[in-house]
Amino acid sequence: MPGLSTSLSSSANNASTFRSLYCIDFDGVDDYADTDSQISISGDFSISFWYKAVDTSPVFVTGPSSGIDDWILVYSNLLVAKINGDSYTATVSGSADNWYHGVFTRIGNTFSGYFNGALATPSSNGIDGADPFIMDYIGTCINGSVDAEGFVDEVTIWNSGLSANEVSAIYNYGSPLNVSINHGNYTSSSNLVHHWKMGDYDYSSTITDTIGGNNLTLQNQASIVEGAPNG
Repeated sequence: MPGLSTSLSSSANNASTFRSLYCIDFDGVDDYADTDSQISISGDFSISFWYKAVDTSPVFVTGPSSGIDDWILVYSNLLVAKINGDSYTATVSGSADNWYHGVFTRIGNTFSGYFNGALATPSSNGIDGADPFIMDYIGTCINGSVDAEGFVDEVTIWNSGLSANEVSAIYNYGSPLNVSINHGNYTSSSNLVHHWKMGDYDYSSTITDTIGGNNLTLQNQASIVEGAPNG
């Protein structure tokens, strides 16, 4: 199974030389990654991810293990989120077979979505600051009710709301930024709570949480493959 490349060394801690080489491939049938323990974040938070669709199916999915109406669905041309039944939807200008960067943030009662470093304009947005963001899975929602199909890389969660300038810095013109250190307009490394590189530094079905220790386990046919967003 692919994993750590010798070209990724300790020198990659420099934000300007960071490079992702691997990602996770989800087949859209019954594969997913589950966390060691449920993630629940009240108040401000942000989640960042890179994704590549293969068709019009959802390509990035998070969700709980039971019937809580709490999930994220991202398509090549649509961002959708729900927290305790309240929903956010925004149309974006993506297409299949291309890498894109998505971010959701909550600051106080303001919930926002970003696509490729720019603030998205929602067609609906009822999410406020009252309820926690809950996640058990990446790649499926509520025990397989919705499955991801496509490629996912560099999934990161903060316990703070990123600013628009920080989101733009993380997008970094299409090349993932090393979020473990502050760089330019990005200043929130101390607020990281989870970071899964989704293949880099991973050798088996365990995807390491390099910040929070809440590892992912790949289930069924989810696999580490070569290929990642690099501008």
